[in-house]
Amino acid sequence: MTSLALQDHIEALLERYRGAQSSPSQREINDLYTDGCAAVLALETERLRVKRRMTAAALDSLDDPDAARDAASLALRGDELVVELANLKQLVKELRAAVDYAQDEQPDELAPRRFRRR
Repeated sequence: MTSLALQDHIEALLERYRGAQSSPSQREINDLYTDGCAAVLALETERLRVKRRMTAAALDSLDDPDAARDAASLALRGDELVVELANLKQLVKELRAAVDYAQDEQPDELAPRRFRRR
């Protein structure tokens, strides 16, 4: 699933969670939160890779006009990734709040057990 499709999916789930339709299950929220975190890491990895390639192309651009075009193209892609990453991080943050809220709503007998150190 692409990052933009995942963002749409998260937004739809958050709308359901806000009461517009039936509420999503805690499992559905947790699964989507996990997918969102994985997508954030993948975008961050791609952003760093693009930044390294852009830096290398910029250094090569002194002698190679094709490298200059590549550096410009990579700079644009890097800017797109920054915006996409910021949007996804915000949605994941909102989804995390839904995860926490859903866990707080669980009855005590269904709540996950926490082990205490002695």
